[in-house]
Amino acid sequence: LGDLPPDDRLTGSLATAAIAVWNGAKIVRVHDVKATVETVRMLESINAQRDCRV
Repeated sequence: LGDLPPDDRLTGSLATAAIAVWNGAKIVRVHDVKATVETVRMLESINAQRDCRV
């Protein structure tokens, strides 16, 4: 990611935040709050469905 301009780093930032939350992080520092909140909410929804399996 180091050679990408900051505007092109969102995908990596969202993936990093998603992995952190998946592994139990309660707080993540981000620059694009809206996109990160959407990603975390989607991840929480997926995780809730995973817990419902029989």
